Amino acid sequence: MKINFERSGGFAGITNSCIINSDKLSLDEQKHLQELLNDLRSSKTKDLPLSSEGRDCFQYKILVEDGEKFTIMTDELTMDSKQRNLIDFLETRLE
Repeated sequence: MKINFERSGGFAGITNSCIINSDKLSLDEQKHLQELLNDLRSSKTKDLPLSSEGRDCFQYKILVEDGEKFTIMTDELTMDSKQRNLIDFLETRLE
């Protein structure tokens, strides 16, 4: 599985991104990542619109390629707890 993760915005408007290949993660990390994605796939809120009020908030774009492709776009004001859990995991890998 490959994940393209991008965080943009914030007060300074900086964009950070990374590509995560699950084959390069430990087995525990692979399992945890798969659990996070399974939780998110079952969520009915994964496609919420971005907030128009948070000019200085971070926006997140996550492209998951795992046999199929799906994209999640969210920001700090509209994300749900399942998205937050995945983003917390992915942010530890930003360069």
